[in-house]
Amino acid sequence: MNITQIQVTYVDTDDRMVMRVSFGTEQSIVFTLTRRICRFILENIAELEYPIVQNATPERTVQLGEDVNQELPTNNSSDRPLLVENAECQRSRTDVRFIFFSRDANLK
Repeated sequence: MNITQIQVTYVDTDDRMVMRVSFGTEQSIVFTLTRRICRFILENIAELEYPIVQNATPERTVQLGEDVNQELPTNNSSDRPLLVENAECQRSRTDVRFIFFSRDANLK
């Protein structure tokens, strides 16, 4: 399964980050990341020896009148985002991998 897009949005009312990971056009999963989990991710990325700059497609430009604060779709379009309660990091000098843990994850 290949990741085709990762989209992260800050939700100021909850003081949380919402991250949608898409696997093609039909499948995606949405996570809610706490401040602690975001800090953990950033600290581990900062330790990489080489900066990561991989953007195969340019950022989408926002058209005048377009709602930039639209809500992200959730898992299967009906569930709430999964709350990431803990995370694990596997890191080398040039590569980083995260494993997210959620109590209510029921993924197939």
